[in-house]
Amino acid sequence: MKNLFYILFLLVIFSEAVKSEDKFTVKENKGLLIVEGLISQHDWLDVSGWDSCKINNYCADETQCKIISRKFEDKSYSLLIVAGSWCGDTKSELPKLFKIINVCKLDTNQYDIIGVDTDKMIKVQYTDKFIINKVPSLIVLKDGTEIGRIEEYPELSWEEDIMIILGD
Repeated sequence: MKNLFYILFLLVIFSEAVKSEDKFTVKENKGLLIVEGLISQHDWLDVSGWDSCKINNYCADETQCKIISRKFEDKSYSLLIVAGSWCGDTKSELPKLFKIINVCKLDTNQYDIIGVDTDKMIKVQYTDKFIINKVPSLIVLKDGTEIGRIEEYPELSWEEDIMIILGD
């Protein structure tokens, strides 16, 4: 009996610890699903209800992804993706960014995905750094400082525009 009580006690403590690490919230506002905060690719797909197969439908340019990947071997580079789960442009373009991240094999510490509400306000660690006018926004950082961004849609392609920002 003591062992059962001890196990239940540990489960309660562990579940509270896991809850405290959550960095995103999901709410509904006027019929729209709003994901806010720092979130992983896996969690985004899980809570948004979006079809993950759309990631596989995008054919990322392998050659360009290799160049991007090589550039990101310099750990001073990172990406910030700001997205709106309520936004049709995000629904169209975010799976492409996920595919590029996957093809480039970026470490999870080399990119952050942040969900924003319809006011496009970032409510996590980047609050004072970036003004977001359109989603999705891909912000390329070097040593934590913005060196370029792509808002809503790329000019050429996601890969080519990222390479232009990186100087390749």
